[in-house]
Amino acid sequence: MVLRRPSLDKIGQGAGIKPWVREPLESLWQAGKLNIVFDAQIKEIFPFSLILDVKGQTKEIPCDHIFALTGTRPDVNLLKETGAIIGSDGKPEYNKDTYETTIANLFVTGHLTRELHMKNAILLPPQIVKSIAKTLVK
Repeated sequence: MVLRRPSLDKIGQGAGIKPWVREPLESLWQAGKLNIVFDAQIKEIFPFSLILDVKGQTKEIPCDHIFALTGTRPDVNLLKETGAIIGSDGKPEYNKDTYETTIANLFVTGHLTRELHMKNAILLPPQIVKSIAKTLVK
């Protein structure tokens, strides 16, 4: 998990991570089951890795899939840089069944979708993972 913030704590007047999100993350992180990279900016995304700037140092992280979970007002600049089409509402265009953007193998969920309520949007990752899994079985 890559975060721009320096910790899971609330920063100044900004929105904090909701307790029902924060608590499971902290638990997994403390148990060593989740790696969190703090103070990081994503610089490049490749098919099997991404390049981060972590406090001025470049770090490459291997990965099979990347999910952009960017908060309530998502910064879509990284999606634009990949060539993903952004709609007039400021959100990326995507397949409504798979949530794949106009860039192959680049998926969105959460606030990057047009779901009106997060309680519905949080149900999407299993659907997305099933879609990805189908492509791996072929």
